[in-house]
Amino acid sequence: MKFPHHEIPLLKPLLLFIAGIIFAEYFKISIRISSLLLYLIIGLVAITIVKGRIHKFFHSIILSIICFSFGYILHHERTIRTATELIGEKTMSIRIDEISPHEKHKKCFGSVLSHLSNENQLINTNKKILVYFKGLSSDSSIVVGNEYLISGKSFPIQETTNPHAFDYAQYLDRKGVNMQLFVEKDQTKLLRKNQHSRLKQVIQSIRNHCLITLEKYFPDKDKLGILQAMVLGKRDGLEKDINQAFIDTGAIHVLAVSGLHVGILCLFISLLFKVLEPLFRLPKIYQGIISVLIIWIFAMITGGSPAVLRAALMFSLFYIAKDIIHRQVSMYNVLSATGLILLVINPSQLFQVGFQFSFLAVLSIVFFFPYLKDAFVSRFRLVNYLYTSVAIGIAAQVLVFPLSIFYFNQFANSFLISSLFVVQFAIIILVSGLILLLLEFAGLAIINEKLLVPILDFVLDAFKGLIHWVQELPYSVSENLWLDQVQMFLLYACIISGMFYLKQGRKFTYLGMVFLFLLLNYTVADTINKRKQHVAYIYDAKELCIDVIVGKRVFHLGNMDRENAGFIYSRNRLSHSIDIDYDLSYNSYNSFEHRDGILRLGSKILAFANIETFDLIRKDQKIDYVLVTDGNTELMKLTVDQLCESEIIIDGSIKFWEIEKFLTYAEENGLNVYNIKTKGAKKIEF
Repeated sequence: MKFPHHEIPLLKPLLLFIAGIIFAEYFKISIRISSLLLYLIIGLVAITIVKGRIHKFFHSIILSIICFSFGYILHHERTIRTATELIGEKTMSIRIDEISPHEKHKKCFGSVLSHLSNENQLINTNKKILVYFKGLSSDSSIVVGNEYLISGKSFPIQETTNPHAFDYAQYLDRKGVNMQLFVEKDQTKLLRKNQHSRLKQVIQSIRNHCLITLEKYFPDKDKLGILQAMVLGKRDGLEKDINQAFIDTGAIHVLAVSGLHVGILCLFISLLFKVLEPLFRLPKIYQGIISVLIIWIFAMITGGSPAVLRAALMFSLFYIAKDIIHRQVSMYNVLSATGLILLVINPSQLFQVGFQFSFLAVLSIVFFFPYLKDAFVSRFRLVNYLYTSVAIGIAAQVLVFPLSIFYFNQFANSFLISSLFVVQFAIIILVSGLILLLLEFAGLAIINEKLLVPILDFVLDAFKGLIHWVQELPYSVSENLWLDQVQMFLLYACIISGMFYLKQGRKFTYLGMVFLFLLLNYTVADTINKRKQHVAYIYDAKELCIDVIVGKRVFHLGNMDRENAGFIYSRNRLSHSIDIDYDLSYNSYNSFEHRDGILRLGSKILAFANIETFDLIRKDQKIDYVLVTDGNTELMKLTVDQLCESEIIIDGSIKFWEIEKFLTYAEENGLNVYNIKTKGAKKIEF
């Protein structure tokens, strides 16, 4: 079977556009964007004029260059935009767009509408900013949609410099937020209420009424949290154990309003049209328009998250093609068009985990489900129905499981069991929840009280119980898995080769075998190297944090904060395949030793910057590294002769004003300095 390239005209432009975005992300080129844009416009005009007069091959080449360059330009233009004019002490007018949960402060995402410059001039702007209202985590005076006059010091969000750690600054930058502001309550003054558009105010009012309705009928926190998440997209009410149970069973997607929920809504709309057909029959074009309107109303009321907006756009394009302009629908074309539109709007979405998961999951289902569906057919309808549920779950995982391991280092083995009931429960809960809200708006609360609420209460109990039962099954989840970028690339190359084999035959069998051979050899070589590894890491942390890795064992020194492990050391340990963890304070090994403030790493010596340590070291002994930590800050009491041959490492625990002092001292005396705060964790191989 040949791959139908001609049926997916947008696939090639999309892939070239994505290639341009990736190139702009990883290869920074100094170029005048305005000049390049002018050349592209001239190229497009030239193609339009000479179309049909040049060879088809050259025509394709020119279009390919334009698509690639357009992706490069858009992403390059976005990445060079920074909010540097907001750095420092500022008075700003900020509209609150979103409030996120935080233990200590009121954490808000807002839009800076205007700010005072250093010359006291009022400058209008529209920059996104992260605002922390100190100590106001439970305060209700900060409201979404209100505009506040705020005074405070803003500064860039600090990037995570520890190897393989989650980079929160990069995560926010993908969403257009690269500045943060900490303010006290007395530095905040309400300027205007409800500064969102009239439409957004109406939608927010409806959403609030829906939330109050659900709270009225479901006092149990667990049931209310599940219902609010699945029907209205509000996930901050979920308890941690419930959320973790859904993650461990591979059912977390039902708690985030996304393509599944929009798909269920579309099925409900389609069923409704069929039920009403005997009374009055609407033309297909009106059915399509009504379906699109309902989808977008649902998307807005559920919070308008990126996942639901992607799904809304995808299903809207489907209905426009099928019912409004009456074209034959190809899901590959719908996916390509959706991806292209979204990436033109914001190219950085390509690097967002949610964007990658949602598109790969849909593509995986569209491609693999027909093959899996035809692989087994039973004469019993119930068996076929259950098999279809499992087949959809398997199909969705084929292109998604490498990402699950790469980003989250775990895989839900129990997804096969949970897929037997998760979608069915999602249909019942979502449809029943929407009907409940509609009846409440219609003044038919008596039906809710007598019928729907008891049904939903029972269903939610059963759903929660089944999820916990699956979670407690042995080997329900595989944890502490690791894939590096090379392994992930080779794994996807194997899967894509398999996809081409299914479509175009045996010639791609050899290509898949080559990639599989490379993957196995790379993994074996990597495993052998890790058994021989001798390396130490000094992490960027608020307190001393050192890992000495020998083979597959790690010896740690300092305060290893388990709560912040993911931001400091845990993923780095996974990358080194660590099996055993020891406390370095009480252990020595033949290749290293820690004693009296001196850490010997093979032939290299690391000494703490205090007088006592240097008194223990022989005068003729070379000191390779001098570590300045919060508890060892006597660097300037040592003589320059003692330090001139050493690399001075300034630990992440040092306060920023002390770092400036040490940097000045080192520059004045010609000393070699490594600042962990700016350069990242120090890696020492021995």
